[in-house]
Amino acid sequence: MRSSIDDISDIIEHMNRQLKKLYLTKGDAFTEKRLWKHTYVKHQMDRRQSHEHFRIQDHIQAMVYSMLSSGIP
Repeated sequence: MRSSIDDISDIIEHMNRQLKKLYLTKGDAFTEKRLWKHTYVKHQMDRRQSHEHFRIQDHIQAMVYSMLSSGIP
């Protein structure tokens, strides 16, 4: 039985493949910054894994990012 962690891992890998396909084929120097390893979410995950403390500002920023990226008007 697959866990939600497995599903999330698959989604992240799919996002990474899509980003590489979309942005690395254009030959633009700016495109490297658009890969998964440079995303806000990836940086927050790395911070969480290294047990860094999050300030209230970090939580608010994440909430706003989530609301803006949800696509809900």
